[in-house]
Amino acid sequence: MQAKQLFAKARKEKRTMLTPDEAFELLRSYKIPVAGYALVQTADDAVKAAEKLGYPVVLKVVSKKVTHKTDVGGVLLDVDSPEALRAGFDRMLARLKKAGVRPDAVLVQAMAASGQQVIVGGRKDPQFGQTVMFGAGGVYVELMDDVAVHVAPVTKADAEAMMAETKMYKALKGFRGRSYDTDAVADIVAKVSKLLTDNADIAEMDINPLVVFEGKGGAVAVDARIVLE
Repeated sequence: MQAKQLFAKARKEKRTMLTPDEAFELLRSYKIPVAGYALVQTADDAVKAAEKLGYPVVLKVVSKKVTHKTDVGGVLLDVDSPEALRAGFDRMLARLKKAGVRPDAVLVQAMAASGQQVIVGGRKDPQFGQTVMFGAGGVYVELMDDVAVHVAPVTKADAEAMMAETKMYKALKGFRGRSYDTDAVADIVAKVSKLLTDNADIAEMDINPLVVFEGKGGAVAVDARIVLE
């Protein structure tokens, strides 16, 4: 499904936020790597999906009415067996029911290998139009406040220069003997810039975390949020 179709579907359903699978679909259309996933309705289907994706996996609620999945107990990490998956699936549904949430589906996703977590995204500024951002990601993104923002369009070379404005870039380039794939991140930043400039309907978006691997191991989007005007 193309961007215009995804946006039209959201508008028709009177929502401004894409669901996680819709956001991943849009990222993939711009050749941004996304951790493998499947949408399921039952624990049996979740087990079948996990067997194809490979353990460990993550479970995430998909609901058009949920903005922050963790706030309603809609995320379960590091599920490493069919037994743990079935038990976790039931536990998640019970938490959601208690929170008054009726899920549209559950997303089963391959758990990314360990790496550095960064955030890549952007937002539409009233004066400058679409802007692109990069910085330290994960659950501490707001606490760390280590981000750089540039006006789109941002090329791959621009992205590298923008990233160099942050402390996270120094950690990626080499810290305690480990270095990470900054070239892959710069490529993704440039692709996010293209996504934003192509789609004026996007008010804000972020990929958080984008997990960056050591050496030339690349990077992969684990979670994404896309909000329409």
